[in-house]
Amino acid sequence: MSAAEIAAKYEVSTHHLAKVLNKLARAGLLRAARGAGGGYRLAGNAKRVTLMDVIALFEDIGTPRRRDAPPEKLALDQVLEEIDETARATFRSITLDTLRKLVARAER
Repeated sequence: MSAAEIAAKYEVSTHHLAKVLNKLARAGLLRAARGAGGGYRLAGNAKRVTLMDVIALFEDIGTPRRRDAPPEKLALDQVLEEIDETARATFRSITLDTLRKLVARAER
C-alpha cells in the first residue's frame, strides 16, 4: 500500500506519514518498494512484532527517576512508574497479528 493510500484512508498528512513509514522501514519492520505496484509491506513476522516494538521507535519508554524530590513526589513517581510498566507489559503482549485481527473484527 502506498503512503498516499494509507494517508487518505486514515486522513493523516502524507508528509508526516512518509517520515513515520521511513523510520519503520529503517528499523526493518517495513519493506519499501518504489514504482508501479510499490508501497510498504510488513517485513517482520506479524506474530512476533509487538506494539511495544513499534512504540519504542517513536517514544522514550524509560522513566526518569527523581532522587532529590519531596517524599510525596517520589511516591507519585512510583505510582506512575507502576502504571507505565503495566502499559508497557500490555504493549509487549499485543502482536501486530493480534491487532490486525481486532481491526478486522471491528470492520465487520
